[in-house]
Amino acid sequence: MSTEKFTLLIKANYASSFDDELYENTLKEYADLYPQDPTLYLKKIDYNIIKGDYNKAIQNIDKLIFETEDDFLNLIKANVYILDKDYKNAEIHYDYIVENYPDLLQGYIGYVIALNFQNRFEEIIVVIEDLIGQGYDKDALLDFLEEKEPDGTNELEAFVKSKLYKKWKRKS
Repeated sequence: MSTEKFTLLIKANYASSFDDELYENTLKEYADLYPQDPTLYLKKIDYNIIKGDYNKAIQNIDKLIFETEDDFLNLIKANVYILDKDYKNAEIHYDYIVENYPDLLQGYIGYVIALNFQNRFEEIIVVIEDLIGQGYDKDALLDFLEEKEPDGTNELEAFVKSKLYKKWKRKS
């Protein structure tokens, strides 16, 4: 029973919170026993992100996309690119999600964040206006854009403090 998929996945989940070496060993054991299991890629992605090895995380996402043909994984890929501060590639993958999953707000949010880190504020306004045109509540969107995290940060601070945003907000 100790080598069953479910048991190893539970063990890996616990190990990831307490002991990196145990987590890594559990993933290796899982990989040795179930080399073709797509769940392995998810665990490897998680592990690579924890370790800050974003290139390997992207490689594993690509393998998982190939194995499953699940294009929704581009959202995870975009998120990893954001963590790696590769905003251009993040933008490309968020744009893919926006185009193929237009009802998914997370794609738009990521896209706006990627644009923000590239100081492309005019394009952010176009996205916000598009969301308002789709029926999203303007005040709720503005609150979201201006909201600070519990630690006092806001990933969109550069945009929110920009003259362009302030001017647009006054006019609309």
